[in-house]
Amino acid sequence: VADPTTGAPICRSDIDPDTQPGTSFFPALAAPGFRSFIPGSGSCSPLNIFAQLDALNPETVDFVFQRTEIEAEIEQFVVNATVTGNSAGYFSLPAGGIGYAAGFEYREESSETRPDALQVARLGRFQTVDQEIVGGSFDVLEGFAEVTVPVLADVPFVQRLSIDASVRVADYSTVGNATSFAAGAVWEPMRDLRIRGSFNRAVRAPNIAELFSPQNVFPTQLRIGNDPCDPNSITSGTSTRQQNCAQLVPDLATFDPSPSYSFGGVQSTRGGNADLNEETADTYTIGFAYTPSALPGLSVVADYYAIEITDAIGRPGSRAVIVANCADAPTIDNPFCAAITRNPSTGVVEAVQETIRNIAEIRAQGVDYQVRYAVETADLGVGDLGIVTAEVAGTYLIEREDQGFADFPGSSNRLDGGYNFPKHFLNVGLGWRMGPVSADYGFNFQSNQIVGGSIGEFALEAIEDNPLLINDPNTGSAFVHYIGGAYRIDDALQLSVRVNNLTDRDPFSLRPFEAPIRPAGFLGRTVQIGIQGGF
Repeated sequence: VADPTTGAPICRSDIDPDTQPGTSFFPALAAPGFRSFIPGSGSCSPLNIFAQLDALNPETVDFVFQRTEIEAEIEQFVVNATVTGNSAGYFSLPAGGIGYAAGFEYREESSETRPDALQVARLGRFQTVDQEIVGGSFDVLEGFAEVTVPVLADVPFVQRLSIDASVRVADYSTVGNATSFAAGAVWEPMRDLRIRGSFNRAVRAPNIAELFSPQNVFPTQLRIGNDPCDPNSITSGTSTRQQNCAQLVPDLATFDPSPSYSFGGVQSTRGGNADLNEETADTYTIGFAYTPSALPGLSVVADYYAIEITDAIGRPGSRAVIVANCADAPTIDNPFCAAITRNPSTGVVEAVQETIRNIAEIRAQGVDYQVRYAVETADLGVGDLGIVTAEVAGTYLIEREDQGFADFPGSSNRLDGGYNFPKHFLNVGLGWRMGPVSADYGFNFQSNQIVGGSIGEFALEAIEDNPLLINDPNTGSAFVHYIGGAYRIDDALQLSVRVNNLTDRDPFSLRPFEAPIRPAGFLGRTVQIGIQGGF
């Protein structure tokens, strides 16, 4: 408001200290009165909401905005020892000696993340998640062994055949024993061609934040109708919902879920989980590398991969998802029902565990490929004009599927072709170098993607070519170009310039929270000028 004497902007509370602020929509702050300053003390500083930040006076900035800080401390202590060698000094196979490596490692890790008091109180600006002091530690003792066995060499159809194998056994103070191993083979039927294949089992132990984030209990509620055993909802789920609800609720005929629909009727627990197990990933690969001696400078590489991650760590979803999946699973013997507490007398949901768990599976398969050719122009019969290189590298994504809940088949979500998972991703580059001068041009290509943020919860199968969608979620294919050049003054100094996003391509989505930003960033076309030197 305006100061009645000077006409300058002033806080209403400085004119009338008994003024009451508007009602807050935050329940925790709904008590009457000002919460962050004393009315009439002169500490309030008025804010012009239409002014740029740098135009505000420092007193207003300090009053309205709050600087928040997070301190993080990580400590690691490692002791390891490795022995490597080759059996050739003692014995050899027909194709040579066996290469080996073995060793152990002991590692202690600890970390602590400390947000300031404002964030712990959930009062940080735009704060949408709980901020707590998170800390913990673990130790692990690992032993490993690796061998490379040359099976054959320099015989018909086998220039070289070798087998690789490795194993790593770990004992974590948190998850116990975990074993990873790998095996592979390389076959060269001729000098120009190498064929390879491998299997790898890897494990990832849960990190400190996943294990030791504090568990907090919040009063909350279910929305009306979110209890799958509600008489108005019991026929809306799977064919097993009704029989499961008969085991979850003492009497379906008289069941009244309304207490859980009131705020505070349900207690929600969120945070880490000290009972997590390790994630397991199985990876299969097979591929080849071709470098024809008849065409020096050419290389062709392609690899097929298939990856499956089980016991992936994730959140089971919202309260509504947890209670619905509990009743819609084949039986009530599932992790969702285990996360729910119902009143034994009434069947009403009283508490839901929303902590992270080993519940998900992730599957992916595709083909990575690269073709590269480098040649001197003199070899092409056009004179000595330097060296020209051309390269194409890309990925064809055959499948990417996330199953949010491994024990619940209905939770599978196909992502290939969706936002951030284009079926085809391609990088193409052309380069030229002659003496101290070089230049390059290239582009990346991304095939059409479906922007998930614009289609809500619909699965890809439900929206592809759907004529009923008003807003087309398809991004269309995209090219993003670049061009650049460099001049090397001497061995220690080089000047360069590069133009990125040459055609000023816009991102698919103009919403800054749609991450990652594809196919180009918000800056549009940018120019980089560089000086590179050595000493």
